[in-house]
Amino acid sequence: MVKRFLRIVPTYYVFLLLVVAGCIPYYFVPQEDLGRQVAVHLLFLQDYFPAKIVVSFWSLGVEEKFYFLIPFLVVGLSSVPGAGRRIRLLGMMACIPLVLRFATYAAHEGSLAYTACFWKFRSPFHLAADSLLIGSFCAYLYHHRDQFVWLSRPWVGRGLFVGGATVVGVLLCGRPLLEGEIGWFGATLLFPLLALGFGAVTLSLAVCPGPWSGLFRARWLFFFSRISYSL
Repeated sequence: MVKRFLRIVPTYYVFLLLVVAGCIPYYFVPQEDLGRQVAVHLLFLQDYFPAKIVVSFWSLGVEEKFYFLIPFLVVGLSSVPGAGRRIRLLGMMACIPLVLRFATYAAHEGSLAYTACFWKFRSPFHLAADSLLIGSFCAYLYHHRDQFVWLSRPWVGRGLFVGGATVVGVLLCGRPLLEGEIGWFGATLLFPLLALGFGAVTLSLAVCPGPWSGLFRARWLFFFSRISYSL
C-alpha cells in the first residue's frame, strides 16, 4: 500500500497544482467554486463529487479508496479457512457493487444521458469497485494456483483467453459504446462484463504460458508499465 501511495500521490498532487495554477497550455480550469474543488481532489473524493478540474481524476478517487481498504480485506480473508472458501467469498464481494448498481438503477427508473449516467452509476467507489475486486479475484487465483489444479490444464487457459477476448470484442466492437441514452445494460452490466473479459485474458496469459504470454512479459513492456502512470 505504501509503494502504491508513493507511486501515485506525489505525482498526482504535483500535476493537480500545475493544472490549478494554469501551467497547462490551452487548458482552462473552471474557476467556479475552485477552492472546494481543490479540497475534494486533495481528499480523493472526486469520484463522488463531479470533478471539474480534470475529469479523468475520478478514477484515482476510486483507486486510492481501494488501496486503503484492500489490506483489511486481505487480513479478513486470511482468517477464513481453505482457499476455496476464500475465493468464493472474494467472488461474492465482487458482486456487491453490481447488486448496488442494479438497486440504484431500479430506484432511478429510466434511461440517462451519458454524463448523468457516468456520475450516477460509474464513478462512485461503491459502484465501481467490482472491476478492482475482479482483478483481485484473478490475482488470488494466480497466486494460489497450486491449490487450484484445474488452472494448469491447457484447455482452461485457452478457454479463458478465447472467452475473455470474445466478450471484450463483442462489447467494444459490436455496437456504438455508451452513445445517446444509456439504458439498463450500459448502466449496470457493461463495465463488470468488460472487467471479467479482460480478467479472463490476463489470467489465461499468466497460467498458460505460450507465445502471447511471452510477449506480455517482455522487458520493454515492463519498463513502460512502471512509468506509465507518471508519463
